[in-house]
Amino acid sequence: MDKVRRLEAALEGTFGDKRLKILNEMIRARIHFSAEKTIKYCEEAVVVQQKCTLINDRISTFRLVAGAYLGIGDNDNALKNISIAIEMAEECGDYDQILLVKTIQSEFFLRKSEFAEAIEVLEGFSDKINEVDDRNNVGSFLNHLGIAYDGLGKFDSALEIYFRVLKEIVLQEKNDLCCATHINIGNTFVNCQELEKAIHHYNEAMEIAEEMNNERQKCTCAFNIAGIFYYKGEYEKALDYYKKIEQSFKDQGHMADLQDVICNIGRIYAKLGKFKPAISYLENALAISEKLDNKYVTANTSRFLAELYFEQKKFDQGEILLSRALKIAEDINAQNLIRGIYETKTDYYKSTRKYKQALQYTEKLYALTIKVFNEESQKRIEELQVQYETDKKEHEAEIYRLKNVELAESNQKLIEALDQVKVLGGLIPICATCKKIRDDKGFWNQLEAYITEHSDASFTHGICPSCADEVYQKLEGMTRISILGR
Repeated sequence: MDKVRRLEAALEGTFGDKRLKILNEMIRARIHFSAEKTIKYCEEAVVVQQKCTLINDRISTFRLVAGAYLGIGDNDNALKNISIAIEMAEECGDYDQILLVKTIQSEFFLRKSEFAEAIEVLEGFSDKINEVDDRNNVGSFLNHLGIAYDGLGKFDSALEIYFRVLKEIVLQEKNDLCCATHINIGNTFVNCQELEKAIHHYNEAMEIAEEMNNERQKCTCAFNIAGIFYYKGEYEKALDYYKKIEQSFKDQGHMADLQDVICNIGRIYAKLGKFKPAISYLENALAISEKLDNKYVTANTSRFLAELYFEQKKFDQGEILLSRALKIAEDINAQNLIRGIYETKTDYYKSTRKYKQALQYTEKLYALTIKVFNEESQKRIEELQVQYETDKKEHEAEIYRLKNVELAESNQKLIEALDQVKVLGGLIPICATCKKIRDDKGFWNQLEAYITEHSDASFTHGICPSCADEVYQKLEGMTRISILGR
């Protein structure tokens, strides 16, 4: 909250370009504000930018405002601001700005579960990403592409992109991008039903989020860890996580995140046999997803609600919802979602002894499962995880090796220094007549030469008064003062 107070204080008495920069920063920090206050800053920023001269800040305003509207589910205003930002970015030809705008445009489609459209937006610019200076923004761009592939059930393609981000862009740096990428990898492994691998990446993400004290990322990690407890049948643990997250997202007004949380709470209540709160939560989640036009969540929630109606023998209501869910899933080509609906239909027809229909959907389910989880795809997924672990270990080993090399060099220097100190600190053989010193090898050295070699001392020559008298007797005609040293 210190950052919030600092920004609000900085906003006082500022105008023009400076005010726009602060407003943009406040919109970026919108997680700390209520939805109402965020929109207030968005509306002001749009007005202020009209009199500003810095084109990049103006583009950023429309892009950030679009993201804020997406967060509260106002798709119409989000699309309006995205369109303006795209036009301005393409007109100025700044690849960094275009990439950022394309990323938020893809998020618009992802929120609506229009995965093919998101891929089209992102792949249309993918040949330009090497021209972009900010590699973290490139990483975010690629993460969105991975999410789109995951939505279509192309899990090996999604994982290939995520591991590429970790290897080529994150480079072991623990930051927001690294955290988000591990979360996305975990999500894809959940969809592949590889729960242990998912937990591994969720824990890595949580560790990073805690180090950075990033509350939003911590909520996201907690949401996904709760999902693991759900899949393991530990419903009470999962419910504790979801309840805390539900309140956090309600306080922040993040409806896009809230819809998933309350949907999962409804599913848990159903598993616990608490059908009244289960139906209430699922119907609430369905209403939010319809308002946000999130087709994936709408179809998925409809499926879960249908399953609940079937358990209560409300077959007509359940069949209507399930047919609707299948139609939406097919429209957006969400293969993994279609597979889940086939499972529900198969179970329903078995329970009602409609064996012909049950057989039909069993065959469809088998064919789609083979398509989504084919042997080649599974092999590729395994290879990607192994390659990631190998790269990580090699990187850690290289760091360890370099540290050892550095330590060895330091130790050698220390040994050499100690050796010198030892020589000068022990008994030094010195000639009583000529004052030469004998070294370890038996050679006699001039006093000053020996000390210079074995210490940091250096010499400057002069002549003492008693020696001067002796020298002057031999140097007739020379003036004593002219050669006296200090």
